[in-house]
Amino acid sequence: MFKKIKILITIVILIGMTSIVLVAMETNYTGTNNSDNSVNGNFPFVENKFLESSRFTQKQEVSAEKINEYKNNFQIEYTEDELDFLGYQKVLENSSYILYFDNDSYSIILIDKDTGFTWSSRAEFQDDDESNDLIRNQMNSGIWIDYVNTKNQQFQPTRSSVYQSASVKYYLDRDAEALEGFEHLYRYKINNTTYNKTLMEIKSTVDNQKNEITSSVNYKALNISFEIKLTLGEDGINVFIDKDKIQDDNPTFQLTNIYVFPYLASARQDKVPGYFMIPDGVGTLVRFGKVTARDFLAKFYGNDLGYNDNYLPQLSLPIYGVVHMENENAMYAVINEGAEVSLLEGIFYGQSSSYFRMNTRYAVRQVYFNVIDRAGNGYRQLLKQKASSNFDISFNFLKDDKANYVGIAKEYQKTLIEDEILTKREVANENIPLNVEYLMSEREKSFFGTKKITMSTTSEVSKMYNFFKDSGINNQIVNLKGYSKSGNMNTTPYKLNLIESKSNFKSLVNEVQGDDNSIFLTNDYTRATSESKRISYGKDVARNTSKLRYNFETKDINNNIYDRYILYPQSSLKYINQDNKKLSNIGFDGWSLDSETNRSQTVYQSGKYYDRNHSINIYQEMFDTVDKIQMYQPNLYALKHAYTYLDLPITNSQYDYYSDLIPLIPLILKGYISYFTPVLNYNALGRERLLTMVDFGTNPSYILTYSPTYKMRHTMSFIEYSTTFSDYQYDIINEYNYVNNALKHVINTDFINREVIETGVVLNTYSNGVKIYINYTSSNFNLGNITVNANDYKVVLK
Repeated sequence: MFKKIKILITIVILIGMTSIVLVAMETNYTGTNNSDNSVNGNFPFVENKFLESSRFTQKQEVSAEKINEYKNNFQIEYTEDELDFLGYQKVLENSSYILYFDNDSYSIILIDKDTGFTWSSRAEFQDDDESNDLIRNQMNSGIWIDYVNTKNQQFQPTRSSVYQSASVKYYLDRDAEALEGFEHLYRYKINNTTYNKTLMEIKSTVDNQKNEITSSVNYKALNISFEIKLTLGEDGINVFIDKDKIQDDNPTFQLTNIYVFPYLASARQDKVPGYFMIPDGVGTLVRFGKVTARDFLAKFYGNDLGYNDNYLPQLSLPIYGVVHMENENAMYAVINEGAEVSLLEGIFYGQSSSYFRMNTRYAVRQVYFNVIDRAGNGYRQLLKQKASSNFDISFNFLKDDKANYVGIAKEYQKTLIEDEILTKREVANENIPLNVEYLMSEREKSFFGTKKITMSTTSEVSKMYNFFKDSGINNQIVNLKGYSKSGNMNTTPYKLNLIESKSNFKSLVNEVQGDDNSIFLTNDYTRATSESKRISYGKDVARNTSKLRYNFETKDINNNIYDRYILYPQSSLKYINQDNKKLSNIGFDGWSLDSETNRSQTVYQSGKYYDRNHSINIYQEMFDTVDKIQMYQPNLYALKHAYTYLDLPITNSQYDYYSDLIPLIPLILKGYISYFTPVLNYNALGRERLLTMVDFGTNPSYILTYSPTYKMRHTMSFIEYSTTFSDYQYDIINEYNYVNNALKHVINTDFINREVIETGVVLNTYSNGVKIYINYTSSNFNLGNITVNANDYKVVLK
């Protein structure tokens, strides 16, 4: 059958600072194979621009001229005499690195003994335009702090670097006598006699047996002090700050943030061919290049609504990376402790900075907006209580073929394996798993109360399950929603009063488990609403830092008004403990949990504030009570307990300075945990989405009802607007088989490499030797004797 489509639509959506451009391109094709396209008009140009967008991973292409400029003029090199002149001393050394340390600025130079490549914590290659002393002091200092003056009721933080607090002066005259022979370093050299140790002092001791420097950092003028341990290891350096050794006894000056090595691995303007790797969504890159004049700021593990955070990026992993020339040198940082109270900050080359830099911000205390009424009025306030977590961060350095985002992901994967967070637990047989959420019932408002709307009975779930089984899909995960008489949408945590008899559910469980498949109940023990019938508003709904209940008035598109709540973690633990016995009595494999796995909040309770670390610890107690948990987008703290990973993000925050979409999470999880798409009922990308699933190694997921979806149109579940089994049954088989025919060859194997061969064409190599080519373009791709059809993939077995 000949089909012809001619569409050219551009939709621009503005979300804050984010600009998202979606383009449906003009093309002609026959059937489902585009290999014989007759390309008309400007389609090649439009397609190429589309494939070069941040929706895809780009091929690293750097001109020989730029590489030469970088290597000749913008790679750091210092002689021993120059390092001595700048105040550096050689203090630590192992088989991999030599570390030079300048005590007064708390700066380091790290030299790779194998390659000679040099990393610096200072902003290198400074120019005369960095003449502002405030900026220069920051660029040359390895420690910054933020603090607030409590006498100023605006509580606006002030940033102070080591050099700024010490009130240093530079030799800005390159002809000064003290600079003789080192005139080229005048931008970094301070007059040592101006370093005022009555205002700022760092005292350090070196333990060569432990390869460790312990430094007491004392902002004397502010009466703020803390201790830092800097350790040299075979993979890089580690920084540790003990929360109990942070002192700020002057009530006027209160410490809020600590920064360590904010300019480590920074890149001057567009001179370094490289990029940042950010764990936003499924993963992203920001390539060094054009002027962006933008800043990046996000909290690890998402927003803390206790402080009214409102960051768009979702950073589920406490890492970030910096690459200086792909396949040559890279650094990646891992927050081992304190991620829940830390932020990731990026400053990009523009009017306010001549550098690309990325660093962490350890929030010792937080300034927040104290809300005083339901209208949202209030004022800025400082929470005097300090963070309950230490800060522990490792800076790891990679070289050669590991110095890229794939290498960073694989090295981090090794860490998670060593920590037993990742184990070989893919849901596997000879085929990939299919996850199906079966929506069983919902409540519809009536003249008196509500009435039940039945969407799928246990016998109908069995029919749908067996249809897929008889169609050859023998690896299924069944996920039940709306199984409670409470309904489905906005009624969590559900009561376990089932809509059918216990024996009916047991029969369904036995049937699924008899095929060596698993069956779960969905629940959310952290979120509730005014529609929830189980909770006590006074006892269960938590308070935020403003001492107000977590109560958010919500209106849906049908103008239904209700309140959303966040529960105390202790209440969440109480309810799951009540339900676990009933769960096991029927024989369900476990829960599918949502908010507990990816959201944690600061709470106020019984006269005390408890930060997110407290909530996370209780959620981990919850996870320990269940054998198997399917988790929706789990943060790292939950990942150890995840049987599967549901709702894998398909993209990121899509800021206009993001350059590439990368499968960071799949690169880490593949071969260890099965991960699934958001439900594909609402897939608007067609074949492209399926190709991305093959590319990222992602398993399919759907939501289904046996009855027509329109029966739910007057219920809260109306947002699930297309669920009817008869509409999807054959599409699911076709889509599953399409993806399975690729991914069944790499079950229980992990990525070895991912390479963009040319724009729109990707090659994935797996640990069992299988190679999968993915062609996102509308033309056939040829490489030697291999042909990959347009908009298709090719599996090459070992």
